[in-house]
Amino acid sequence: MDLKTPSKYITLVSGDGFEFVVLRDAALVSPIIKGMLDVRSQFAEAKEARCVFQEMSAMVLDKVVEYFHYWYRYRNSEDVPDMEIPVELCLELLAAADYLGLDQYAAQPCIATKECFDTDLIQGKYGHEVRSYEIFTQIWA
Repeated sequence: MDLKTPSKYITLVSGDGFEFVVLRDAALVSPIIKGMLDVRSQFAEAKEARCVFQEMSAMVLDKVVEYFHYWYRYRNSEDVPDMEIPVELCLELLAAADYLGLDQYAAQPCIATKECFDTDLIQGKYGHEVRSYEIFTQIWA
């Protein structure tokens, strides 16, 4: 197997076919992507430097890519500005973060405001609590 130096950039593809070129070092914050791109693996993703996420829309993957670059830029900083997240993507992004293994970065309590869902059900809750059945059924009921 050829263990050549991997490319500096990778391509992430959404379920609806949009392609995002991402700095490899930024995307490797995800243990799932890191495993997919491991040059020692036999995965096609590692050989092609291309990962397809059929279950993610372009809107969600775009925000995930933005987060990767945000994380990469501020990874060694203490004064990190807030990253804006559209309210309508909150739950889908939480699911994407869980899928990509980014739970450790989402372990802080949610900072959503009451205006997000016109309820305080998620204010101060942790990601795993928001994903729980009880929270979802209360929000969507």
